[in-house]
Amino acid sequence: MRSVPILTFHSLDDSGSTVATAPRHFDQEMERLAAAGWTGCGVGRILDWTRGAADLPQKSLGICFDDGYRNVSSVALPTLRRHGFTATVFVITARCGSDNRWPGQPRTIPEAPLLDWDELGALVAAGWEIGAHGATHAPLVHLSGEQIADEVEGARELLARRLGVDAALFAYPYGAFDATVRDAVERSYQGACGVRMGAVRRGSDPYDLPRFDAYYLRSRSYAETLGGNAGRAYLTLRGWIRRLRRRRPWEPV
Repeated sequence: MRSVPILTFHSLDDSGSTVATAPRHFDQEMERLAAAGWTGCGVGRILDWTRGAADLPQKSLGICFDDGYRNVSSVALPTLRRHGFTATVFVITARCGSDNRWPGQPRTIPEAPLLDWDELGALVAAGWEIGAHGATHAPLVHLSGEQIADEVEGARELLARRLGVDAALFAYPYGAFDATVRDAVERSYQGACGVRMGAVRRGSDPYDLPRFDAYYLRSRSYAETLGGNAGRAYLTLRGWIRRLRRRRPWEPV
């Protein structure tokens, strides 16, 4: 059965932190993917494909960025544009134009600026998709119903007001959700991304789309890993290890 991978990035910088991908590595790997015949697109197209509402080229992959770091505009946009790729950015709406020092962010993650509204507008103009990552990056499973509504529905309303976009996708902060959180997301969005490692298939749960975090591909060729049997076996193994471990909030999401 055909499957489509989604690659998840956070910050594109040289800090070496758990949420960082080196810009040079990102550029090289996008070059290799394009040379190998891959087409990069936003998550929305893949969601439509799972429902039979859209076709995708045979070697398609989703590209998305959680948190909305400013270096997505300065590094990823020109790189992906060069190859005709687009992507999805999941935005923490209340922190647009601020930084990544939200409550609970470990000090091992370097402080860095986030995209402002003008920069997000430029991404929309370039054909990128904007999704929501909550209003404040709070772990939703610990919140009241009213607070969940503020984080989930409020984020979508702010994106519509500031960017004029009808955000269709949500990414759960820390990958954490329960039935109450999922119900809130289903009322406002057409789909959502979790943190399960795996590729998307026709009929995949639209409110728990699996992804591959770039953290696990730091020392590997993206094209070879995604396209070869050995690479797929590696990703399957990492997925099993991840499920067996108790993931902590600061690990890649």
